[in-house]
Amino acid sequence: MKKTIKLQRILFRSLLKWVFISIGIGFLVGIFVGLFLTLLKRTSKIYTSGYLYLLLPFVLLITNYLIKKFSDEKESHGTDKIIDALHKKSGKINIIKLPIDILTTVLTISFGGSAGKESPSAQLGGTISSFIGQIFKLRDDDLKKIVICGIGSGFSGVFGTPIAGAIFGIEVLFVGKLLYDVLLPSFVSSVVTVLVINLFFNVENLTGIIITFPKFTFYSLFISIVSGIFFGLISYLFIEIFNLFKKLSLKTKGLYIYSLIAGTILILIYRFVSKDLGGIGMEVIKNSLNGKEYPFYYPILKILTTSLTLNFGGDGGLINPIFFIGTTAGNLLSVIFPKIDIQLFSILGLASLLAGTTNTPLASSLLALEIAGPSIAPYASISCLVSFLITGHKSIYSSQVLAMKKFDEIEGKIGEQIKGI
Repeated sequence: MKKTIKLQRILFRSLLKWVFISIGIGFLVGIFVGLFLTLLKRTSKIYTSGYLYLLLPFVLLITNYLIKKFSDEKESHGTDKIIDALHKKSGKINIIKLPIDILTTVLTISFGGSAGKESPSAQLGGTISSFIGQIFKLRDDDLKKIVICGIGSGFSGVFGTPIAGAIFGIEVLFVGKLLYDVLLPSFVSSVVTVLVINLFFNVENLTGIIITFPKFTFYSLFISIVSGIFFGLISYLFIEIFNLFKKLSLKTKGLYIYSLIAGTILILIYRFVSKDLGGIGMEVIKNSLNGKEYPFYYPILKILTTSLTLNFGGDGGLINPIFFIGTTAGNLLSVIFPKIDIQLFSILGLASLLAGTTNTPLASSLLALEIAGPSIAPYASISCLVSFLITGHKSIYSSQVLAMKKFDEIEGKIGEQIKGI
């Protein structure tokens, strides 16, 4: 009896400890992410109004210089850098470089670079959490936990999706492995972050688009599998093209002239095709989810603009471009299946492309559920899992560690980072 009481006391103390810590982390991340999103909301008007986007080549040159001057990492940036720090440095992250990361992201997006806002938000969450943990001299295992909470909270704050954000922070570290001991603090911190942002800041997110889809049938199963294969192939294409541009940038040793060239190409695309293809692209994402159709070439051009931006001097995230590519690619499937509502393919594209490119099928399925409502659940879960399998041992995050083989025939060593495979 005494042992049982002692055990319950230990469990209760541990529970209180992590609830208290995760509330604190969630509140701090909510404030900082909210401030960042507010800043970005205001500066983004530079791109959407007027012709200041013509300065993009010089902005990329400046951000390229700042990244090289103040960053030790040659390849890992944004969310990938936080993942790498968790695997190699027990979650110890240098907060001194955070202002430069925020500055380069704001400059990149404000002048039309094709990038997302979730990566700096995840960086904010992870870096601030690491800083707090190091101040209080937490054990390495506990430090890792709160950094994971920070990543999930940052993701949640951007899109207003606490459940998907919490799972994303846990799922994105490994391919095929979930850290169940971080579930509670990650959920609590993500919920608190979203509450803080909704309470104190006026920023846009992806929630509130409730859609009722047809009852799931055998035909629906077929549609979901086909969608998973289609979006999985696009995910694979995106990863390959992005990594090709990364290799090209490394071969050129990051010469500043290439930032000017990349920026000039981007300006020509915006000028002669559409400015939709630059910046964050939230308007296109939302319009696609609401049923608006976009040209068939939008997905491939968005892959091109994102690869140019982030590999030749720009800074920012990849999730917003992924959502853009996924939702607009849904238009192609709606042509093949004209009797199916385009909104279904748009939300499946958003979720399935995230699952395929980041190896996070569970978080991606939950994201679709939080955005579009419960009727999407069977469609999204199947499509996301198929897309996840189609991409094999590929990812936009090269620091992810392989914890399982998707197929025995595919090369890959358990326990290695994907960049080493």
